[in-house]
Amino acid sequence: MTPGNPSTETDSWIPLSQVQQTNVFTLDDEVNQIDVKSGHPLWRVTNQPPIYVVSAARADGTRNEFDFYNQNTAMRVAAAIRRAAGLCGGGTDGA
Repeated sequence: MTPGNPSTETDSWIPLSQVQQTNVFTLDDEVNQIDVKSGHPLWRVTNQPPIYVVSAARADGTRNEFDFYNQNTAMRVAAAIRRAAGLCGGGTDGA
């Protein structure tokens, strides 16, 4: 992924009434957890600059994810999703 050049760009939507939890984490954390689950606990990934992921998870395990280079922007988007989900009958849990 290169700044200004999205790797994937598609139209999509978030079923806010089904969102149960919204979290922010780094892409490094996500990939490192996948590596551990895949039997490679010593593998480590580091993205520079850091990429922050906003994840809106539903009860069925599906997620909408959005990547940001700015942590403050990611935190604001996550807060907005939590608020919107709460207004639509979804969950407001998350970190």
